[in-house]
Amino acid sequence: MAVRTGFEPATPCVTGTYSNQLNYHTGSFGDTKVTPFFDSAIIFLRNHRLFSIFVLYLLSMTAEKQEQFDRSYLEMAAVWGKNSYCKRRQVGAIIVKDRMIISDGYNGTPAGFENVCEDEEGLTKPYVLHAEANAITKVAKSNNSSEGATLYITTSPCMECAKLIIQAGITRVVYSNQYRITDGIELLRRAGVEIIHIDINTQHTDLSIKRTYE
Repeated sequence: MAVRTGFEPATPCVTGTYSNQLNYHTGSFGDTKVTPFFDSAIIFLRNHRLFSIFVLYLLSMTAEKQEQFDRSYLEMAAVWGKNSYCKRRQVGAIIVKDRMIISDGYNGTPAGFENVCEDEEGLTKPYVLHAEANAITKVAKSNNSSEGATLYITTSPCMECAKLIIQAGITRVVYSNQYRITDGIELLRRAGVEIIHIDINTQHTDLSIKRTYE
């Protein structure tokens, strides 16, 4: 006696039934009743154009949700940057993995130094640490891993910080303000790091570097 192992691919017949004994009108498969949902699903999947529209709709909803998360985390980084003692520029950074903040940082002097970032001429002292560098070193001292994480930074990274980002295994960088020197961003692009520019002061998201929300 033959044993049926599953639903073999069906081919329409002239009578309105399927050759694998699925009755298109009664909703039965041999001696087994098939739910109307299954019958409707077959009709739906056969309409490839409608199915494609549905998939695109789901993708657009997912992309919109991701952009909302990115913008919110970037705004958190901006708030955190206000803790900086630097007068010329306050920069904040947070590292997020699996929707959890695993580290944060802002630009400032190393631990044990005076909280003065500029010299007498108003120039930034050479030993001032950048926000992303502080956030990455904080992860290194914890039990967390930044492998596959996203860095949210209010100002685009410099070349030296870009090196740290790559070595830390961070795969996404979202920033708000474009620094005048772009060699750090260019290095990240060469390393395959995903770059997103979101101006938190507007509703504009720059996807020219890498189109993510598609």
